[in-house]
Amino acid sequence: MNGSSVGPSATASGNDAGRTAVSFSKGDRVCSSELGSLRHPRYAKLQGTVVRDGNGRYPNSVRVLWDGSRTAVAIHRDYIQLIPCASASSTP
Repeated sequence: MNGSSVGPSATASGNDAGRTAVSFSKGDRVCSSELGSLRHPRYAKLQGTVVRDGNGRYPNSVRVLWDGSRTAVAIHRDYIQLIPCASASSTP
């Protein structure tokens, strides 16, 4: 044991660099983020509604009901982003 650690604490710090902690609430309108579009091209142009935040077994996942779909899907929170409010963008 030369003092080198090979555990979660050794690798976790590099994985979180550059990420912003975005909190999603039930009812939030979301779309695919740039990273999400690369990882899941099928969801690239879709918009949806958050139906459940990841507060259970997988805290980094969010359940999203895409527009036109019958069932919600679990997707990592880094793969989606909030849609700006339409009323805020239409103000002169």
